[in-house]
Amino acid sequence: MRKYALLWLIFLIVINCVEDKNNPLDLKEGNEIKEIIVLQPGGVDFFYQADQPNTGSSSHLLLGKYKDEYTARILLQFNAFPDSAIVDSAKIVLYTQALLGDSSSSFEASMYKIESTWDEKEVISWTDPELSFDSSVVLSSANITSITSDSDSVVFILAPELVNAWMDSTSADTNGVWISCEGATFIKDFYSGESSSSSKRPKLKMKYTKIGQEDTTLSTYTYPANDAFILHSNLNLDENFLYIGKGVPFRSYLKFDVESIIDSTATISGADLQLIVNQENSVFDASGVSDLQVSRLTSESIEPETITIDSALLYYYVPSVWKDTVTVNMRGLVQEWTSRNSDYPNYGLLLQSYSENQTLARSAFYSSIADSVYAPKLIITYTLPPGKENY
Repeated sequence: MRKYALLWLIFLIVINCVEDKNNPLDLKEGNEIKEIIVLQPGGVDFFYQADQPNTGSSSHLLLGKYKDEYTARILLQFNAFPDSAIVDSAKIVLYTQALLGDSSSSFEASMYKIESTWDEKEVISWTDPELSFDSSVVLSSANITSITSDSDSVVFILAPELVNAWMDSTSADTNGVWISCEGATFIKDFYSGESSSSSKRPKLKMKYTKIGQEDTTLSTYTYPANDAFILHSNLNLDENFLYIGKGVPFRSYLKFDVESIIDSTATISGADLQLIVNQENSVFDASGVSDLQVSRLTSESIEPETITIDSALLYYYVPSVWKDTVTVNMRGLVQEWTSRNSDYPNYGLLLQSYSENQTLARSAFYSSIADSVYAPKLIITYTLPPGKENY
């Protein structure tokens, strides 16, 4: 009996030895997998505000006020009309998409005539001296509520004379309308003319008659030829954080010195950039921080006006987000850095939203001056070739 027990014990020892030798976690047979957390020196990272984006291609139109930080207005222009028409009645209809801010009240929106030419393909800022409107005449008004259902819409009734003037190519009143607001406590998000849902795009609805056929009333509608939203910001940001932003764009710079820590012969098996979100200083839209774009810098310059990024090498459009932690897979680029590849020098990283022109949002991340638990970090796993294990 003892003989069989001894043989069984020897068998188990042999099996365990075989399993250890073929450990599936080892990337190189016999090499130890190492993990290291790389932090930035305190104060290396920073954020800055980028140029105003062009919102003419956005699928959103924002109107209202968020706290004391952001105020939004809408511009609309229509130029497609039926031939030989005389408008009898008209209205502009906007369809609700979402809401940002305090939803306990409503506010009044007013429509004014734009007196200068504009184009949605060009950047239009809040203080653009070329953009003027007649504030003495309210063309229409509407009550903006906090309802956010798909069926919710806002209607501005227009004087037929105004739309008839838009159809007159010799008229100076063809530049469209500007929608402003007073006393707003939230921002209403409407679908724009770029929305993929044609039924939700802004519409100018008209009832009209044809010249020579005044006894027959017809109905039609048209989408805007130009539409955009513009934002005014009054921000007092806590500079202990890093920011990325949409609408009012913020971008952040990071720099991790991995070359002085990891040997050039290392094989990188994993490298994750980890960022912790600070909710209190953030303003989220529906996408949260899921559209974070991380790019490598292509020069040593870190002045905001001269920062250049590699648009062909982005890591990655869609990060992993779990609660307040954002993770971006950086393995490929970290391998290039640690290998001292001259084609990919480590000038640092730039964080931004890849949809800065779409809507309004702001994500705040803890910076390098925060406690190491919250600070940005690269979590790297790697192996070394034989003879380098103790590096």
